[in-house]
Amino acid sequence: MKTALTFFSGAGGMCAGLAQAGFEIIGGNEWDGPIADIWDANHPGLTCDRRSILDIPIEDLPYADLYHFSPPCQMHSQSNPNRVTGTDQEDTTIAQRIAAIIIYGKHPRWVTIENVPAYQRSESWKIIHNALSFAGYQVEAQVVNAYDYGNPQGRKRFIARAGLQGFGQLMPSQKKLDWSDVLLAKETRSAKMTTLSKGQYKEFNSTQPPHGFYLAQRTGYSVKNGPQIIEQNQPCFTITAAMSHDGKKNKDGLPSFRSPATVVQWGWQYYAWEIRALGLAALQGFPNDWQWPGAESIAAKSIGNAVPVQLAKSIGESL
Repeated sequence: MKTALTFFSGAGGMCAGLAQAGFEIIGGNEWDGPIADIWDANHPGLTCDRRSILDIPIEDLPYADLYHFSPPCQMHSQSNPNRVTGTDQEDTTIAQRIAAIIIYGKHPRWVTIENVPAYQRSESWKIIHNALSFAGYQVEAQVVNAYDYGNPQGRKRFIARAGLQGFGQLMPSQKKLDWSDVLLAKETRSAKMTTLSKGQYKEFNSTQPPHGFYLAQRTGYSVKNGPQIIEQNQPCFTITAAMSHDGKKNKDGLPSFRSPATVVQWGWQYYAWEIRALGLAALQGFPNDWQWPGAESIAAKSIGNAVPVQLAKSIGESL
């Protein structure tokens, strides 16, 4: 069986997809403790390495057929209003460490990189690409939409695949899912959504749309453009980490959860449901039995940063 080691593992979206593609996950690396707890809960017998990638001796890294990296994307993400252009020292330092692992490490058969589309124009990607080429890897990089690979969400990602002996094609899914396929399934609906009263929901009062189900964005949109309202048979808008909290803290001192979207059934009268973290997990493709220990806001943050599971599976199947 092919093996995989992931860095910046988060809640384990990449690992879940690789496992579905037939890889054995032998380890993960995530410095954020509460999010590493989520990874641990879903990988019995393994413990996530919680050190910064800068603090892990290269000689201590085990061999795996695949090394996967999802470096921090905040500097390059369009959802971050404070992002900057040019070179950021922390960003390039991480890239230099990844390059050192590629050149001086145990030379896995494949290396994959996932990030936001703007990463392809960064100095960090240039550093990593040069290291891969120097180490003899064939490299292919592209921007893809996770929706084309079976994920019920429109989510564009930069994906780079590198192989010492090449790799196959990254094949789109034959079956596409929309948001209602995963949120309206009766057997799991109550876990993914909370019923709202009529007085709590006002977006549809003046529009009078045709009868049916709709997904309405509640956070993360500009005042100028307003919230997205999406019909059935369409992908969800991109789920981000920042959508699910408003900066406030709960009684335990943790960020409080804020639902980023509402599902509305419009007819002679309307019914509304608030999407919870489990609903967000479904929109990222996580299995229904994935465990989410800790605060709901932490789960939502990790989900917003995750690699869509179906896209990860397609990446694994191409290697």
